Amino acid sequence: MECLLKLKDIDIEEKVNINDDVLLVDIFFNSALNRLKKPKIIISKPKLKNFEAIDKTKLKDNDIDGKLEHFAYTLDNHFNHDDLKIFHHNLKTIKISNTCLLENYLKKEGIIGLYQIIRNRIIVFNNEYDCIYHELFHMASATISKGVIYSGFYQLSSAGVIGVALKEAYTELLARRYFNKACSYNAIVKIVEKLERIVTKDTMESLYLNADLQGLVLEISKYSSLEETINFIYNFDFLNHCFNFRSYLIDNKELFLTTLNETCNFLANTYLNKLTSDKMSTDQLYSSLNDYTCDFKNICNYKKYQGVDIDSLLSKNKQYVKVK
Repeated sequence: MECLLKLKDIDIEEKVNINDDVLLVDIFFNSALNRLKKPKIIISKPKLKNFEAIDKTKLKDNDIDGKLEHFAYTLDNHFNHDDLKIFHHNLKTIKISNTCLLENYLKKEGIIGLYQIIRNRIIVFNNEYDCIYHELFHMASATISKGVIYSGFYQLSSAGVIGVALKEAYTELLARRYFNKACSYNAIVKIVEKLERIVTKDTMESLYLNADLQGLVLEISKYSSLEETINFIYNFDFLNHCFNFRSYLIDNKELFLTTLNETCNFLANTYLNKLTSDKMSTDQLYSSLNDYTCDFKNICNYKKYQGVDIDSLLSKNKQYVKVK
């Protein structure tokens, strides 16, 4: 999770000294409302500078059991140097702590760790240091450019917030993939794994580390319309809010079920469009789509959701779909 400033028509870059322990923005609630409001948020791309990698032996003074150094070596060994510009910049000033002013409140909310973007500081509570890799991936993909906060596939500006679920889900997926450490977010991780199969692992990892939501949208839109892709992101944010706040889900059961159905059908149809662009036979399409969708109904253990109807999807795609 990330701790952000509550911003109201102020220039982020001019207010970096504000105490971001005190003012929190309810990013989950605001992003959930996008499902209904569908605001016209301009998705932009941050401008990144080249940064030299630092001497990792100098990290020891700010390390915890060698985890920061291990993280740095792992990223340098697995990812292209050009994809680590944000990481190398933030690594120079990263701080790790185990306390903040809102510690008691955050603990009550079940939060065991967070990354403060503006302070470039990670806070881990109750010695729950396994979650530090999740927070370090936030650090490796977070930047501020021209009044917009970027973090992985998340953006916050005066226009609003978008991509909370994508950011948290993919951050968690990477922490599990490279460090075998799980924090939470099981349901949304399952969804983002399906998305990655469309975009491809290498492309999606690169876009994440460059905080390039715009690039991700364009990649997905190769096999869907731009409007459908943006709607998927809004829906995903809404589902994430429901998963995090059970009472909200209970109050919005029908909308939750509709949104879950729309989200899974979007992924299945987009994946089908990708398959048809490769001109596969009908039998091959059915087999591949069945493999892709067979566990959809188990994404969140919601009994009323029955999964994706493959026959219905195929019947609507008898002709090969033109890639947009």
